[in-house]
Amino acid sequence: MSTRSQNDRENTRKNAGGSQPPRRGKGREEERKPGFSSMAMVLPMPVMSVPPPSSLSMPKSGFGRTVNHSPLEQKIKRKDSKLQEAGERWNVIEAPELPWFPLEKTFKIDLPSNIVAERIDLCLQGRSIFAEFDSENAVATCMTGCYTKFKVSLFKTGDEGEATIVEVQNRRGCPLAFRKERTAIINAAKGIETPKSKPLFLPIPDSVMSHFKPHPKDELKSMLLGTVKQLQTGKRDEQLMTLRNLACMTDIEKSNQDSCKKICKIFLEPDVGIRKIITSILEGQTIDQVHNMIRNAVHQIMINVFSVLAMEGSLSEVIHRDESWFTKELFPHLVEDIKHCNCIHNACLSSKCLSILFHNSSIILAHAKSTRDLMGVLQEAVARGNALHQKLHDEAQGTINALQCQ
Repeated sequence: MSTRSQNDRENTRKNAGGSQPPRRGKGREEERKPGFSSMAMVLPMPVMSVPPPSSLSMPKSGFGRTVNHSPLEQKIKRKDSKLQEAGERWNVIEAPELPWFPLEKTFKIDLPSNIVAERIDLCLQGRSIFAEFDSENAVATCMTGCYTKFKVSLFKTGDEGEATIVEVQNRRGCPLAFRKERTAIINAAKGIETPKSKPLFLPIPDSVMSHFKPHPKDELKSMLLGTVKQLQTGKRDEQLMTLRNLACMTDIEKSNQDSCKKICKIFLEPDVGIRKIITSILEGQTIDQVHNMIRNAVHQIMINVFSVLAMEGSLSEVIHRDESWFTKELFPHLVEDIKHCNCIHNACLSSKCLSILFHNSSIILAHAKSTRDLMGVLQEAVARGNALHQKLHDEAQGTINALQCQ
């Protein structure tokens, strides 16, 4: 091929690409070098700070509550891998579709299921409701302090928009307590905070109380001796009913004040025998739910009795008289209940018992200060309550304050 033909082809190729810019650079290897690469210099755009989604932000806050991960809380979470903060426990990615069978009363929330689950999770902690979560099926099984059991289920609507159907189903317990908690849960799902209120209390009319004649002390003591026989039968249903009745009798707001004060003074007398029964009930680990309910009634009775005696100014004298039972039998069981936390509601009541004793007895307070690791047990209870149970947090913190300030 002639040299002229080759030149003609090269000229033709150059003319065909006349509208394109000439290629720069001396070769592929040099083009890779940063110092010689031809790149347009563009100033970077200013970076805007965008907060992460609520599901990823730490710490979380819900209804004015900020969750801070203290070193102690992190230590407890490492010890108990199942322990999670409120707002993190119910991690619903996608709720299931509505079932083919009819549901009970439902509520439609115009929000995705993960946000609804997070809000309900925070609500349960704030209202001190123990809950077990099934995130895969979007179900939460809940238990209140009065052992009302209910289930919260989430479903997706199937509509184009993101909305969640919430069903709160009562399984066992007081219907009035369930209705109150259901209202609070639905409000929480909507982003509305429900103010906490005291349990419904119906006082005895004065017209009725004026006809009531207080029982003499001997008659009340005989009645308590009969209660001891009922508690010794070994029938747990009968024991639970008897203890709950005794809890009402020792509650100064629910019974005649004169009779209540007399019963509380007789209650801790050694010859009655109730103290031995209390010790036997609080010993060892809990067996099942009924055992937890029996212990719960015992804790409530002790709180009532201690509160009435403290109000009368005689609790310190009673403790001084029976120091051995309080320090060697009752006190260790209360501490163990808080430490192991087999039932979080009972651990809360144990903390309240200790707080009353600390405020009214220098003997119990001195014994507590000499007890090894008691402060660590109470601090763990505060951290656990901050994650799971607000009342446990408050009562344990109050017990720490009483221990430090006296």
